[in-house]
Amino acid sequence: MPMIEFLKKNKISFLIIFLIFIFGIIFINKYPHSIFHPTSDTYEYADIARNLLKYKKFVVHNVYSLQLAFDFSRKTPPPSILRMPMYPIAISFFFKIFGISDKSILLCSFTFYILSGILLIIFLGKFNIDEKIKILTLLFFILNPIFVNLTFRGLSESFAVFLFLLFLIFLFHARTFSDFFISGLFLGLFTLTRYYISLLFLIPVSYCFYKKETPKREIFLFLIGVFLPLLPWFFRMYKITGNPFFSLAFYSLDGYERVNIPYITSCSNIFRNFLGFIDKKLDSLMFYLKTLGNITPFYFMPFAIIYIFSKKDESLKNLSDFFFISLVIFSILYGVINPEHRFLFYLSFFVILFSLMFLKDYGKFFNFFVIFTLFLVIHEDRKILREAVKRNKNYFKSEKVFEEIKELTKEDEFIITNSDALLGFYTERSCIFPLTYKRDYEYLFKIVPVQGFFIYRGRFKLFYMKYNFKDIKKIIEKEFAFKKKFRDGSLIYLRK
Repeated sequence: MPMIEFLKKNKISFLIIFLIFIFGIIFINKYPHSIFHPTSDTYEYADIARNLLKYKKFVVHNVYSLQLAFDFSRKTPPPSILRMPMYPIAISFFFKIFGISDKSILLCSFTFYILSGILLIIFLGKFNIDEKIKILTLLFFILNPIFVNLTFRGLSESFAVFLFLLFLIFLFHARTFSDFFISGLFLGLFTLTRYYISLLFLIPVSYCFYKKETPKREIFLFLIGVFLPLLPWFFRMYKITGNPFFSLAFYSLDGYERVNIPYITSCSNIFRNFLGFIDKKLDSLMFYLKTLGNITPFYFMPFAIIYIFSKKDESLKNLSDFFFISLVIFSILYGVINPEHRFLFYLSFFVILFSLMFLKDYGKFFNFFVIFTLFLVIHEDRKILREAVKRNKNYFKSEKVFEEIKELTKEDEFIITNSDALLGFYTERSCIFPLTYKRDYEYLFKIVPVQGFFIYRGRFKLFYMKYNFKDIKKIIEKEFAFKKKFRDGSLIYLRK
């Protein structure tokens, strides 16, 4: 049978996946709260997932102050306008099966981490690549410290990589008309996980279609697949915001410079100081390019780039062209919009594969390269897992705090906090992202029913804020006379 033959052919790769799976399940059962972090996006995804089950709506308890520009009903939490739907939907299935808990979130993330490894085996199996290179590509991909870290934080990357690999499998190994449609469908779903900017993958895809002289019918089916899942989401965003393409990319375009209430002023701020905006974005781009190599161990990238411009098999030529065009386009865009190299992580296996392909003929150096990298990767993974254990312990320090806050507060009013997603998930209280400028607080208190101010474990300032807590302490104490300090060092100010 083809399946048995495939398993036999890739037995070492599947053994690696199996051993990591066993280790992961043991780890998750022992440390189920290792996703715990006060400012993690994980809890925003989880809150939406829980609310999908509870309210049958895509709503969220932590509210970016930008969202207050829109007229939302207070009967349920306001609709989420800054998060894409696919990962919360995936988490909601795990909540349905395993219950609403940190452990379910971690199981969701880890499941797609394992499935991504299996899909990579399938994807590479279709190319004429040395078996040793395939095994090492899988090993360095699955043990990549960034991937391990994002997975055990419960973030969306493992799910995004899973969808991205499905898109690539059907794109590069398409045999029937339906394969092109399915490839486009998975690109559309990937876009609904990683924001509209992912549609720019249509550029390298178009180049591949052009090189392979793909018939127009197949291209049309591919595009139908891409936009079929997107159209309902465009309609939803238009109904809520008046802009079908509204997303987090628009929100962060000016680097969180202004989170206004009740008006959105990102564009006007950009044009008021256009040269300053350009200067800041060029600085961001340079920072991004300096750190881009970190999606894998930094020394992989130069070898991968050299391989791209060397002679190779035609099928690998198409793959390297796709990677290089994607790398250039997304490096520039992410460098300008949000300079974090983790947003390009789903291209990391290309870097690993091409660098190993380039070095495979260099005997002793290749062996040294592999052993040295494996040593570094395992060293970093150990540190990441120790951090996960530490986060698990921190959860138990704050567990009772969330219970007390739920008792002290009302369901239909807001709490301003630097741990908005975390508090929103554990207490089911609507929380507001802290404002960028301190002068906006007095206006906020007039137009929004704010019941309190919560500071998680004495740490308040977030990266975009132009002030410290001491700068607004008098305003807060005047507005909220009741103060309570918790055992973990957290503070809450409430109205009497």
